[in-house]
Amino acid sequence: VARRVAAQRRLRREALDERRRRNRPRTPPRQLAKRAATTLAALRRTFDTGESDSDESRDDDDDTTACASEGRAQAAIGRAEALSRRIKRTDAADDRQRAELTRAVRDAERMTERVEGARMSQLRQIERRRVFSTLSEPADAIASLRRCAHFAALVRRHKPDLDGVTVLVPNDGAFLGQSPDDAFEPECWGVHLIDGPYTATDLSDAGRVPPRHEDPRHSLRFRFDTRGACVVWLDSDPEPPRRAKLVARDVRCARGTILHVVDKILYPDFEK
Repeated sequence: VARRVAAQRRLRREALDERRRRNRPRTPPRQLAKRAATTLAALRRTFDTGESDSDESRDDDDDTTACASEGRAQAAIGRAEALSRRIKRTDAADDRQRAELTRAVRDAERMTERVEGARMSQLRQIERRRVFSTLSEPADAIASLRRCAHFAALVRRHKPDLDGVTVLVPNDGAFLGQSPDDAFEPECWGVHLIDGPYTATDLSDAGRVPPRHEDPRHSLRFRFDTRGACVVWLDSDPEPPRRAKLVARDVRCARGTILHVVDKILYPDFEK
């Protein structure tokens, strides 16, 4: 009895839904076609205004893929426009034609959005390349730093790998009047280079950072003092440690390298 009652309720609900669907006000065919034509015209204008920008910003490698995507989107717009014109001309549209027109307009909108997303991605890539192309090479950036000529000479002479690393660049005052080769010992390279690009904030947040040195005892400690200056010292230093201050921070270079200028040279196994 319960199943029979539930089946009767379901039939009555379906009949009521069908009556409501038939009695609800329907958009006239001409007005429906006019709305679709307005939407499709806006999509077509989007393509027309974006062609000049996309032609200038498109790479040769992505040219074939972009053209294929735009061709599919324009074909979808053309199919929807043909349906809209047919409904407007006949001034009649049944449920199947209405659903077909709605589906065609949605497909055109979706494909157009994909093309616009691809164009924005290309523009972002070009802007990113333009920004990074204006950055100097790490060696040139070190040479251009104020009062860092001694370390720049060492970089030109020894040619260390500076791609995608963090460099603690000692200024000329850190050499204390000595020659660069005498003041900056070979072991100092391992504690003045950190694998990976890190800003001063990143280093301070990490607290302890392993440098390129092969001995894990020589970790670098970073902290901002009460005056807002970032200081660095070695874990292996005796108490009190030899602290160096970052006098210039976050100098970005090409290849992802970041430079920080320090006022002292860090020595592994430094003895007072």
